[in-house]
Amino acid sequence: MNNISKNETKVIGDASCHISSSRLNNEINSITAYDQMLAPYRTNGFNCFDFPTSFGGAFLDNDGVLVINLAESKKEAFNDELKPYLNGAHYSINHVEFSWTYLKVVQSIIDTYSIQNPESAITKNISYHSIDEEKNNIIVGLKECNSVTTSFFKESVVDSPALVFEQATKEFSFCVDVRPGYTVQTVYPVRFVVPIE
Repeated sequence: MNNISKNETKVIGDASCHISSSRLNNEINSITAYDQMLAPYRTNGFNCFDFPTSFGGAFLDNDGVLVINLAESKKEAFNDELKPYLNGAHYSINHVEFSWTYLKVVQSIIDTYSIQNPESAITKNISYHSIDEEKNNIIVGLKECNSVTTSFFKESVVDSPALVFEQATKEFSFCVDVRPGYTVQTVYPVRFVVPIE
């Protein structure tokens, strides 16, 4: 059995990770606060939320502290909508341009296009796309990324200031957490986990 003190670095394969006890405590407290903050907004279904318009996403900073993104136009709504659920937790506020709801709508448009047009050149050129909560945008990784392909994407799928295109360096691989009573359904290019009926 290997004993590692809280200040040592543990090497796993080629990667090393060093997590201080204060960061670990911050992460635990942040995740608890985040769950408490989201609970009132949960709707029917797994991971389905009806977020307040001020919410722009959230992430943990390098110290494990919860950072809550607030859409610029909705700063005043935070005290009324979200703050009561944080119960004195340590967090910071990051003012951003886009709400979480807006980012999800744009992402949904990309998903819908890909599902409805699986053989199109645009869909075949998409390696991945995801919301980057820390940067408050949507990253779209294209296999061939240049001014022509990004313009074609914007004209055919969606044109949004939240989109950031990048050259895809690898193919997206699926990572799905399946829970008891649920099954995996694949719909290109997204996998869903849904209850077994």
